[in-house]
Amino acid sequence: MGLKEILFLAIFTVAESLETTTINYKTENQINFANVTQCDCGWRNVQNSLQIVGGDETGVNEYPGMAALIYLSSGLLFCGAHIISDRYLLTAAHCIYNKSPSDFVALVGDHDISTGGDTAYSAIYYINAYEIYPTYDSSTDANDIAILRTSTQITFSTYVAPICLPFKYATYDFSSQPVTILGWGQIEFSGPTSNVLLKAEVQVLTNANCQSSYAQVVLSQEICTFANGIDSCQADSGGPVMWTNISIARLYLIGIISHGVGCATGYPGINVRVTSFLNWILSRTSDASYCYM
Repeated sequence: MGLKEILFLAIFTVAESLETTTINYKTENQINFANVTQCDCGWRNVQNSLQIVGGDETGVNEYPGMAALIYLSSGLLFCGAHIISDRYLLTAAHCIYNKSPSDFVALVGDHDISTGGDTAYSAIYYINAYEIYPTYDSSTDANDIAILRTSTQITFSTYVAPICLPFKYATYDFSSQPVTILGWGQIEFSGPTSNVLLKAEVQVLTNANCQSSYAQVVLSQEICTFANGIDSCQADSGGPVMWTNISIARLYLIGIISHGVGCATGYPGINVRVTSFLNWILSRTSDASYCYM
């Protein structure tokens, strides 16, 4: 069953139950860390990869936390997102700015979005609420992070599952570390998007090094990545920047793809630094449980 058929069935069965509320939980100074526990997250289903600009095709369901944001009206993919719990995903604020939760859905567990036939784990989840970080600046994309809440609980399996949040590494800057980016976005600037999920390895730069490439201030709550000829591109926004703890073979969401100059133009990519927003994420998702690994 292709994406259009999945969307049609989803719209026909439950569209009328959509809510258009915003998340309204505890204030940021009332964080309860009791919802951070010992459990499991962030595994990768290792397979032979089969090409984001300069990237390679992932294995089917290789990254269980990856999601696509799809317009209900057209069925077109416009951004990425990542599962962090059974009701919540993270994405870039600019992806959903001035949109209604009823405008789009989250597609999880998919690989080739043109067919939907290469995995039995693809599923559509409606979004009944979202929250953009309060000081997000649409003119500069500062604080470009948002939380999405699904209308129903996401069904987890080996192939659809949350990534780890970096609670244990909240003070790390990850400079010089290799990280992985994912997306179905354009494979060249203003070019076609990819039907299959792509991955690429890039390196984290120090903010000082990144600043030398930009006139605008690179903020402490941003994290820059770079590799020659490799970059995220349009429609990759909101997707993950993932660091692997190789000693335990687990992936951590340390960045959210945000903005840059073109695609693979020699400028670093600027991403949201997730460790700067962990308190906010916890305070706004107090009904969720997260793993401490």
